[in-house]
Amino acid sequence: MRVLLRDAKTGLFFREPADWTAEAAEAQCFKHSAEAMNRARDYGLAQAEVILDFHELRDRIALPLPQRWA
Repeated sequence: MRVLLRDAKTGLFFREPADWTAEAAEAQCFKHSAEAMNRARDYGLAQAEVILDFHELRDRIALPLPQRWA
């Protein structure tokens, strides 16, 4: 499983603050969801959501950020 950040509006995945990609394989991978949420909060990524990417199962789960973190 990979933990990623995705912009909920554009569908692009986070690589760096000013660098987003359409390819999940090119996105920055986080150790756990709390790390991804903290990074989104630190960079003010209010439209971001945490993605749990189960590549081997061809499935993804999207977790919106809590409103208090935006």
